[in-house]
Amino acid sequence: VEENVENLTAFYRLLRDINPELQLVVTVSPVPLLATFRDMDCEVANTVSKATLRVAVDRFCQVHPEVVYFPSYELVTRMGRDAYLEDGVHVKPEVVSRIMSAFMEHFGDAEPAKETETKLVDDQADFVPAPNAKRVGIDSSSWHALRVPIASLAVVYRREVWRRAEAIAGESPIALYGGGRHTRAMIEQVPEIAARPGTIILDDKVSETEIMGVPVRTPDDVDPEAYGAVVVSSDSIQALLRERASIWLGAASTDTRIVGMYEGVDGQILPTADQVVWVSGEEAEADQR
Repeated sequence: VEENVENLTAFYRLLRDINPELQLVVTVSPVPLLATFRDMDCEVANTVSKATLRVAVDRFCQVHPEVVYFPSYELVTRMGRDAYLEDGVHVKPEVVSRIMSAFMEHFGDAEPAKETETKLVDDQADFVPAPNAKRVGIDSSSWHALRVPIASLAVVYRREVWRRAEAIAGESPIALYGGGRHTRAMIEQVPEIAARPGTIILDDKVSETEIMGVPVRTPDDVDPEAYGAVVVSSDSIQALLRERASIWLGAASTDTRIVGMYEGVDGQILPTADQVVWVSGEEAEADQR
């Protein structure tokens, strides 16, 4: 709570430095957590998370009475499950529209809310679960919160690793070291990999010229100076591939251009088997965790 209050206070101070006349409106998102690093059920972790944010906002508003709290969180949660789509995560467009109408009535022009409603309905028509998502039947009497469809924490983690590699590489191409199952999952779950110009897969024993549209090369066939980052793509031989990547770059294994995947991660980053079924293309059954 204290950390969030400090962050809100610093954020508000910076905004007021730029615009002293600013009217700040604060709210808390009703969208629940899909996963947690903590050793507890996600439903319990979500309750703690929302309570922490709500208390922090309340304390912040008490110190700054000119700040307005808009209760979108309460408006949604008081409606219970009726406020959410079947996935139990996204709020129904009509509920969002009503909330936005109330917001615009108090803080602005009410007309844009109608445009918002149309856009929300259009966006919802295009909503498709993540490619690795799969419906999982959970007994309604249980407290498991990982309602489906969901993207597992591993997918979110891998996307963040790729974003870190892009930040390191800048405009230069990126190489994935390792041409196995893990790399296939990476490309499937992170569309930016195949879309980024110059991306290649490095493999010591090339058995195919490309994987899911990404060229495969041996390290000897590629100039390392052309690549701004190397992602060590493995969840089983991470240390070995990192060492090979460092040899290819002609650098120490601690070179910042080498982006590891799971180094320093404490425990599993995948949900337990009773909460989600791991799916990866044709290897769905073999890839379950």
